[in-house]
Amino acid sequence: MPAIGLPPSGVTVSSETAPPACLLSAIGVKVGAMFGDKYRAPAERIGGIVLILIGVKTLLTGLGVL
Repeated sequence: MPAIGLPPSGVTVSSETAPPACLLSAIGVKVGAMFGDKYRAPAERIGGIVLILIGVKTLLTGLGVL
């Protein structure tokens, strides 16, 4: 539609972005499945530490310390 001066419609935009998004999502699921078993424990540990740090920062900000 831009060729005739009209803005792109939602259908045009979604038809252009949906296939690559679906493909990248499928690739991410496959890669995640391959590496998931090997890196599950370290990833959970790092994720837990990050969540604790976020909680501490939120608490300290709420108390006015930060």
